[in-house]
Amino acid sequence: MSDVALSVRDIYKSFGNVEVLKGTSVEVKTGTIHALVGENGAGKSTLIKIVTGVYTKDCGDVFINNEKGHLDLMREKIAFVPQELTLFSQLTIAENIYIDEEPLTDSKKFIDFSKMNNMAKELLHELNVEVAPETILSELSVANQQMVQIARAIARKFDILILDEPTAAITVIETQKLFEIVKTLRSKGKSIVYITHKLDEVQEICDDITILRDGISIGTWSVSEISRDEIVRQMAGGKLVKYKSPDRKADSGKILMEAKAISGYGFYDISFQLRKGEILGMAGLVGSGRTETAEAIYGGTKIICGELFVNNIRVNNKTPTDGIKNGIIYLTEERKTKGIFPNLSVIENIMIPIIKNYKNGLFVSENKLEIESAKLVAQYNVKAPSIKEEMCHLSGGNQQKALLARVVAMNPRVVILDEPTRGIDVNARAEIYDKIDELVSIGIGIIVISSEMEELQKITDRILVFHEGTVSKEIKTSEASNENLLRYAMGFNDEEEDAHEMQNNN
Repeated sequence: MSDVALSVRDIYKSFGNVEVLKGTSVEVKTGTIHALVGENGAGKSTLIKIVTGVYTKDCGDVFINNEKGHLDLMREKIAFVPQELTLFSQLTIAENIYIDEEPLTDSKKFIDFSKMNNMAKELLHELNVEVAPETILSELSVANQQMVQIARAIARKFDILILDEPTAAITVIETQKLFEIVKTLRSKGKSIVYITHKLDEVQEICDDITILRDGISIGTWSVSEISRDEIVRQMAGGKLVKYKSPDRKADSGKILMEAKAISGYGFYDISFQLRKGEILGMAGLVGSGRTETAEAIYGGTKIICGELFVNNIRVNNKTPTDGIKNGIIYLTEERKTKGIFPNLSVIENIMIPIIKNYKNGLFVSENKLEIESAKLVAQYNVKAPSIKEEMCHLSGGNQQKALLARVVAMNPRVVILDEPTRGIDVNARAEIYDKIDELVSIGIGIIVISSEMEELQKITDRILVFHEGTVSKEIKTSEASNENLLRYAMGFNDEEEDAHEMQNNN
């Protein structure tokens, strides 16, 4: 076997007049975990799509184990786990894992479902996903669907595994299990390309790192020889955007929204208040009920019992349209599948909820629409070749900023942001935090659901910690730590936490 598993040499790729890759080169050694990092729009996704045969390169070469890469070889040797889900929602977990590679009965005429389910059960157990393999995929949380996607890749024979933001939607516990599996694969001589914005993960499990910036590979380093600050500096090219948490005080006299003992699918007996000018965090492990609660509040699912008030008026949001009418906007964690309209323009994506306001009789005033959307694009620093560019061509960070611009256009009272910085680089993340603060400064109440404890501690005022469908603890952000948030998320009560603190002090 070659000492170099994957060699990408001088790759160029353009889309129309936009040059995305400008002579990019990466070399991944056999039996190593190689980080690929860069800001959103640096060219990582395009490069990986070329390596996996999704896109054709304009020029340059790809070699796999010193053999020139062609489509069949790429598909044979490379397993790819994309950031966005690419599963079949109406098939079972086992069927998704072994699709196109189903085990057959002795007659070779039929699928051996019993064997397939047993194989899937063993693999899921290794990944710490204790769900029956016969479960229909659509019944799973986004995080568990991501683990199924990882399982599907691992189940295949491969030399190179490419993971694109694999921990963006999974918990700390699942992340550590994934790290163990990745390290085991490395010990067996497999090569892993690990794409992430989480630099602590790079330092924990990666051997080498290549940094991309503006479609160019800046360089490759041994992870042990480069600091986190230097990685960020190289990614940003000296243009680092830093977020500084403002000295914010919520208006304690104004309650924007209040939930009183609400229950529904996946959550029960949830009570809390959201004040004007406040950011309320929601923490918890996968399946804890955070997203389910948020979806019911804005009308995506039904509140079975309990009461919800907006501006002291009881509301009954049976549909998202009701939620919007009552001033509640929800931005989903599934940005690419449920948030954006990928083949519509930036203008249409931002303005579509209020496009009726720009009608002149039967027709839309395109000039007014362009002027207003251009203002929002500039205000939210959405980087695109044109405001008429299709949304799918924007990076994840710019898509998210465009969605925040859409929120502002809708004039909301309450905004719920589910994993708002998932898969977004350090600079875009700081910009999004700033924009969230701007929304709060004009009196909007914000709920942020995040799997990143550090993010919640950085931008929120209070945190609700969910465990098994209900709130196990409400805690001031100033009193929160990674450890106590995780312990409450795992079901520890105050007495157990106090005992833990005493033990640590002794």
